[in-house]
Amino acid sequence: SHTMPSYKVTYFNFPGRAETTRIALHAAGIEFEDERVANWKDVKEQTFSQAMPLLYIDGKPYSQSSALARFAGKKAGLYPTDEVQALVCDEVFETVQDIANTIFKVSGDPEAVKAHRTEISNGKLKVLFGVVNTRLSESSSGYITGGDVSIADIFLAGQVGAMLAGFLDHIPPSYLTENFPALAEHASKVNALEVVTKWQEFHKAKSA
Repeated sequence: SHTMPSYKVTYFNFPGRAETTRIALHAAGIEFEDERVANWKDVKEQTFSQAMPLLYIDGKPYSQSSALARFAGKKAGLYPTDEVQALVCDEVFETVQDIANTIFKVSGDPEAVKAHRTEISNGKLKVLFGVVNTRLSESSSGYITGGDVSIADIFLAGQVGAMLAGFLDHIPPSYLTENFPALAEHASKVNALEVVTKWQEFHKAKSA
């Protein structure tokens, strides 16, 4: 008899680069173990790629957050079937990865972080958010690909939502609301969708 495969997502205890995969698996009706790692330094060297997130399917690990989100997104109908829409979905997903990488490139020393974030706010970050903003402005559906909501919308809204919540020192919510108001509106809309809130309510109930 063919049994359902078992799934486990391994990541830190925050949304970050795993949340899109968690949301999509939940939306697909797939039960998975939601492993939250507290002692990463201790376990890092034993892991498959020495990086997280990881997705385990029947105990076998798979890496790279974009690949995991795409896999889960396809199962949930959150990945476009149209080739050009899929291209835009991938483009925007990778651009959001670049946004996160750019922001967190410098860490540690508070003065260095402040200088870095001030510099990118007027430079690289504006370019990257500009790319995403252009795609949203080209869409007649209100979602990033021009079609239905996708993993790109969910990942983008997570990043933008964290910034709007004031979680990033030296990049205030006004940075987005003044420069990219359409992205701020998009994030509020996507983060209120049932596909997102259902997962959050499920996770809250489980960790209560």
